[in-house]
Amino acid sequence: MLTTNYVLVESCTLVQSRLGMDAVSTLLDDLLPLVSVECIDAPTHADSVTALLSARRRKLSLVDCSSFVVMRKHRCSAAFAFDRHFVEQGFQFPK
Repeated sequence: MLTTNYVLVESCTLVQSRLGMDAVSTLLDDLLPLVSVECIDAPTHADSVTALLSARRRKLSLVDCSSFVVMRKHRCSAAFAFDRHFVEQGFQFPK
């Protein structure tokens, strides 16, 4: 499984606000070692910003766009995600 540092930051923020720091510790200590984390570099960030601004959609996030860029780079076809933007971009949800 692959994720990005942007998704990790977003996930930690959500878990901390909803469940607290013990849950953040569990996320980082128990779940994070099971995935590869790709750090978004400057060119990937620039491509993500371009995609976001080109889409001109209020509910599409920079984090989503960065995920699309990284997934295409790695030729991923499926996403573990909760929003329709991934399907709209041609990715499938695992069955």
